[in-house]
Amino acid sequence: MENIRGNKTATIGLDQRYQPLHVEAIKVDGLPAMRTLWRPTPDEMRRLVRMEPVVVTILGNVHPPIRIDVEDSARHPNPGD
Repeated sequence: MENIRGNKTATIGLDQRYQPLHVEAIKVDGLPAMRTLWRPTPDEMRRLVRMEPVVVTILGNVHPPIRIDVEDSARHPNPGD
């Protein structure tokens, strides 16, 4: 997956050995949150069409609350541009 810029307000992880992560500061139900946008590769799209599962891996032993959505291109015609 490619992490796309979207309306990024920050880039985190620059000093770590992981891919830098473009994030957007948002509010969810009035609470502070961060949002990242990802674009599947062609191979990942083929696997998604075959209904293969999306895997989320959290480092550490505490799982923070997360939410996974699919961008609505009708509301956001150019996500990540």
